Amino acid sequence: MDLSLILAIHFIALLTPGPDLFLVSTYALKSNFKHAFKAVLGISAGVLVWIVLCLFGLKLFFESFSFMRTLIALLGALYLFYLAFSCLKSLNKSLEWQNSAPRGAFLSGFLTNLLNPKAALYFGSIFSSLDFASGLLWVILAISVETCLFFSAIALLFSKDSMKKAYTRYYKAIDITCAILFSAFGGLILFRVFGLK
Repeated sequence: MDLSLILAIHFIALLTPGPDLFLVSTYALKSNFKHAFKAVLGISAGVLVWIVLCLFGLKLFFESFSFMRTLIALLGALYLFYLAFSCLKSLNKSLEWQNSAPRGAFLSGFLTNLLNPKAALYFGSIFSSLDFASGLLWVILAISVETCLFFSAIALLFSKDSMKKAYTRYYKAIDITCAILFSAFGGLILFRVFGLK
């Protein structure tokens, strides 16, 4: 598969709103770009792990041990519910801008990406067609850099003063919306795990 085609597919996937996007935008709104960037690095590290795992036969592993896919899906759903709970918990507190780095921003980004079962299917479908002899290292680096640049742009956008002013006015509604979205993603994962259509 051509590198430019892989990058185009990955860019379209990045444009699809998901837990990663909502996590980065939340960090950017509640702190600043520098701190949100730590979550971006965590997400990029998660992407890198998925790519490497797929190259080393993750699809075959899941076929041999199907319960592991279910376990990752369940852990992912639980983590998304935890993020939703964190958003709702903040509603009882007055809005305070965080000048220090949010605790665990990198880890939150890493876990949000790594515990997303859709990532395994997505990267598995792309990398199953790759030829190991055709510049694979460049493909891995290109996708990781593309992910980092995309979410850095999201972090930069949501850390602007105009966005923060809008957030100050509507932060409770925004936090409730984020909680609903995180819960919806978690619920969708559970529905798929238990085979509900």
